[in-house]
Amino acid sequence: MEATDWDRVKAVVPIGSEVSGQVVGHLPSGVFVGLGLGFLGQLELPEFADPAVRSRGQCFPPLGAPLTARVLQHVDHNQQLRLTQRTLSEEEWEKVRVFLRERPAEQGASADIGRDAGYSEFNGSQGGRRC
Repeated sequence: MEATDWDRVKAVVPIGSEVSGQVVGHLPSGVFVGLGLGFLGQLELPEFADPAVRSRGQCFPPLGAPLTARVLQHVDHNQQLRLTQRTLSEEEWEKVRVFLRERPAEQGASADIGRDAGYSEFNGSQGGRRC
């Protein structure tokens, strides 16, 4: 897709907006979500709402399962939406927005976002199982 398509998606679903889709792929670190926008969302292990999934004790949602989350970051280098199911206060969302304005998206920055947004349970992005 062209950069203009990516720019349109970023404008339509800004950081903090709720999106819904279906699980279309599994990774050791999370799931890919088809959002019907032409670009995939990625929900990584530390961003699941269910603490059992975050602690690697339970399975990821199966392929085709519906999933709702919020946009945590627009990742320009691979035109992907990073998602979160965590509940954040408006103050925490503002911290995320400020952090991203000061430091453009880059590979490997996800752990920094979690710490700077004040997540008390942020624990890296490894593990997870498919059922």
